[in-house]
Amino acid sequence: MDTAFFTLRLGYYKPYLPYLWGLLEEREPLRLFPTSQRAYQVRTIPYIRTRAPYTRVRFDQVSRRTQLLYAQHGQNFGNKGGLSFIYQRRTRLGEYLRQATDHYGLALRTFASYKGVSLSAWGGWNQLDDQINGGIVYRTSPWEAFGKERQAIRLPQGRTRTWYRFAAAELSISLPLSIGLLGKAAIDEERYHIETGKANVGESPFSPDTIPLSWQVRQTRTTLEAQILWRKAHLYVSSQEYSGVGEAFFQRKWFLPLLMIGGSWCGERVKIEGAYGRWTRKDLSPIYWGEVRGYPWHLEIGVAHQQQVAPWLGYQNLWEQKPIPIRLTQGWIGYRWRADSTCLPFQLRLRGMRIENLWLPTAPAPLFANIWMLSPEVEGEVAYRWAGIAMKLAFQQNLRRSSLPIAWRGVYPIWSGWIQPYVRWRLPGRVPLYQLGVRLAGFTPFTLLSYEPKMMLFYPTPGRSFNQPFHWRAEPYFVVLVRRVMVYLRVEHLTERIIAPGYYLSAWYPMPGRAFAFGVQWDIYN
Repeated sequence: MDTAFFTLRLGYYKPYLPYLWGLLEEREPLRLFPTSQRAYQVRTIPYIRTRAPYTRVRFDQVSRRTQLLYAQHGQNFGNKGGLSFIYQRRTRLGEYLRQATDHYGLALRTFASYKGVSLSAWGGWNQLDDQINGGIVYRTSPWEAFGKERQAIRLPQGRTRTWYRFAAAELSISLPLSIGLLGKAAIDEERYHIETGKANVGESPFSPDTIPLSWQVRQTRTTLEAQILWRKAHLYVSSQEYSGVGEAFFQRKWFLPLLMIGGSWCGERVKIEGAYGRWTRKDLSPIYWGEVRGYPWHLEIGVAHQQQVAPWLGYQNLWEQKPIPIRLTQGWIGYRWRADSTCLPFQLRLRGMRIENLWLPTAPAPLFANIWMLSPEVEGEVAYRWAGIAMKLAFQQNLRRSSLPIAWRGVYPIWSGWIQPYVRWRLPGRVPLYQLGVRLAGFTPFTLLSYEPKMMLFYPTPGRSFNQPFHWRAEPYFVVLVRRVMVYLRVEHLTERIIAPGYYLSAWYPMPGRAFAFGVQWDIYN
């Protein structure tokens, strides 16, 4: 029973979290500015190889009129091929107080194989519509905003629309002597369209809110990749080109080619993998990552260096013609315990990281801060018979706090995460499996970053800082699993205004309070 998935808010992250919230992922592009919009997009579609047609349907409903409809289908045609299909839609997401949104996407994959040659093609389309100012702000200090007696200020609503489209194809050939060749071509496009409207409270450091702006940013990534698989070794070469243009706003263009070389080797007791990439532009540093995992001890050691390549970079620095990338360098060592089919793997990890070129707008030119952090992390699930506990906790300690600009010194919580104890049981002679639990989530105090919706940037505001005090909340849930049907009930932020007040993750964007939710997931197959 996937307890962690079903007790999240609709199983997804918030759309615009400050970048230092939560756990950064290695080998993934930095989830920065905005962090988690991708969580609402269909970005890939798996193979569904099954002898009989398979369908999964999921529906969620929350008292804030939040809805989720998700459908996934797989169909094979004998041994020669098949297709996979995904459709999802979220309406009135409500991640911020009185925020209206509409997110939907779909993807289709087809594949065929004949005598050692296989061909696969897939594509997808997404559209995300969001209110750009969260719908409502208050004159009071941020943590008092949930007092219903406070006077609220309703601003004219602008909207941001995001499109993401992708298409790809693969050709695989199996040769004698256990050699496999794989060629891949892919193209994807992201487009942001900001409609005219006031964006936020006060004066933006990037552009006055009273100026009616309506503009678009478009970025396209083209990928060509060749792979060789030979016994336990895997080697690939990838060429990527990022090209973009800003329309009706500064008219900036960029073209960033990237060449990547990577591979892996897997033995009986150890697995080694990594990659290295070079940009053609000299002011962009190389990208690399590497990891070593030992078996059966499940010990892992790794290092990575990444930088964000996203459409908003074309507008990150209004004083320069070239975007300045945000970079992350990190190393980690961890240990992972095995898990059975009813649990998530449990792991401990010690991570050191350096985040470079964080934005601090000042006049006449911006400043850039670098943060050094040491972060022990624990994540996973432990269960025995009728009880268990799942958790995801992170401790983040800045190693050079005194060297940072004052505005950046407290912009992340030292402790953050959640713990989820639960019990599960079956009645004698009964099929259903029941589970009752509660998620306890929270974080220690930190300074809220302001958010600029037009630029999709989080930034500190010198001389105007807002503090989010210590916060924790309880979210109980009840799940019933009947064969292939799962039904659950959940109360979000049960403790709001009882023990813990409302909370913020960025300034002027109050998170929604208490809500009641239910959902059902049904796996249909013959």
